[in-house]
Amino acid sequence: MEHRFKLIVSYDGTDFFGWQHSQKDLATIEATLSAALEKIFNQPLKLEAASRTDAGVHAQGQVVCFSVKGSTITTGQLQLSLNQMLPRSIRVFHVDVCALDFYPSIHVLKKSYQYHITTGPYHHPFDRFYSWHILSPLCLKSIKAAMPHFLGTHDFTAFVNQGNTPYANHTRTLFDLSLEQTGPQKYTFNVCGDSFMYKMVRNIVGTLVHVGKKRIDPENIPAIIAGKNRVDGGETAPAQGLFLQKVYYKQHAITEGITL
Repeated sequence: MEHRFKLIVSYDGTDFFGWQHSQKDLATIEATLSAALEKIFNQPLKLEAASRTDAGVHAQGQVVCFSVKGSTITTGQLQLSLNQMLPRSIRVFHVDVCALDFYPSIHVLKKSYQYHITTGPYHHPFDRFYSWHILSPLCLKSIKAAMPHFLGTHDFTAFVNQGNTPYANHTRTLFDLSLEQTGPQKYTFNVCGDSFMYKMVRNIVGTLVHVGKKRIDPENIPAIIAGKNRVDGGETAPAQGLFLQKVYYKQHAITEGITL
């Protein structure tokens, strides 16, 4: 009998070359998780993730699914075994059985990300792998004035780097884009949307940082979006500040048709 498992996985992406398997045998989250799962189930497995995070990007709530045949392992046993076998930089927070036709990247309703920034004369050693340090102060008023222009449904071509995967279109919807101060000279961007393209979140953050540095006027954001030219936006924010926070689904897409 075939079963399909759904994992909620958290990881520190610092020492990994992203989620996806590498043809150069580089350390990736997928390869590390696959190796542990194939030892447990003693069969080759194909993993599917909600988001193919880049090298150095972290996750609080990555969703991973795979199907197995002929296994009697319980969800609790699987979680315990994985967390004993995986490196300390990867942890499985939750394990469920899901519908055989549930796919974590296809059935997504929305995804939320956070991007962390620190400012000031130095980058604290404990923050260096988890934030972008910006030496100069930022104009938060300008950043907050620019953010509403990103909300809603737009063609986000101006905020997409060319990757290996072509997109049918570049139209996406942003539901939330906000900035909060989380400590002295520490700030967090919250970004939520229906779907994101290659480096899209990091390019939006980089553009907002340019707004905060007074290099881009907040009122120019609509023209940048309409112009669909990547060079008009700001730099790509570095990977280490980005966290995949949570992936949202309709519950029936996960559980419909399950027989236990």
